[in-house]
Amino acid sequence: MVKAVRRVQLTDPFVKESIKYTLSLVCGHLKSINWTLSLAWGKGIVPEKATKFKYRTKGEGISARAYVFTAYSDSLEIAEDSAKVIGGKFNQGALMLEACNFCDDVVGETADITVGDAWLPQFEIDAQGTNMLIVRNREINELLQQSIKEDRVNLVDLTEADAKYAQAGGFRQRREGLSFRLGKMDKQNKMRPEKRIKANSHALTELRKTIYTMREGVTTVSRESFVKALENNDYSIYNKRLKIYLKRLRLLEVASSAPRFISKKIATLRLKNNI
Repeated sequence: MVKAVRRVQLTDPFVKESIKYTLSLVCGHLKSINWTLSLAWGKGIVPEKATKFKYRTKGEGISARAYVFTAYSDSLEIAEDSAKVIGGKFNQGALMLEACNFCDDVVGETADITVGDAWLPQFEIDAQGTNMLIVRNREINELLQQSIKEDRVNLVDLTEADAKYAQAGGFRQRREGLSFRLGKMDKQNKMRPEKRIKANSHALTELRKTIYTMREGVTTVSRESFVKALENNDYSIYNKRLKIYLKRLRLLEVASSAPRFISKKIATLRLKNNI
């Protein structure tokens, strides 16, 4: 959205003058309406009864990394970890828009300021979570610096490496993953957008290639089966078909991410114990 606004500002003086600042979120992929409805439906709120939805819920016993949502109907308010609902793990790509498979922008690069989760070991012990800010506008930066002096905000400096590590999954998806997907499109002689990432420019193991291929499959299968579930008013159509696919994907993801998982756990334990 911000990138589109920037393009309009290049040719429309009124829009350029009217929109003083822009803010972007670090984006995994755009949350679709059907993905939202699928989470609520998975906890018993049928689509026609859903009235409101909160994607991130904080509270006692909820870790900083947990994607706990709250779904509402006129008579119900249900909170649940999205990872415990079929298709709810964000990186699996269930009900994701196809365009997101070809996005190469993780951190809202044209925005004046970007806000995202600081998923770093030193911050994960705070269950309320910690925001990472990427500031590209001098006036906003000066405002933040003044706020620090006035004790209105608490900020610490992060390095570029910290920022990349905090959103490592997003960068893998939009660098090595995108490179692989572009290569597949070229091999099949299919039209695809021109990107800064070149096709097949990242060396991937067969395991990682299989994972990216299966995630694309999750997107396709989930979209097809959820439409059928809506048409038949039967959540089990979506649940049963996707569950089998996700079990296979999960086995591959565990095998691929085990080294990263262990290193993060060690880093967190060291911080908790002041080692």
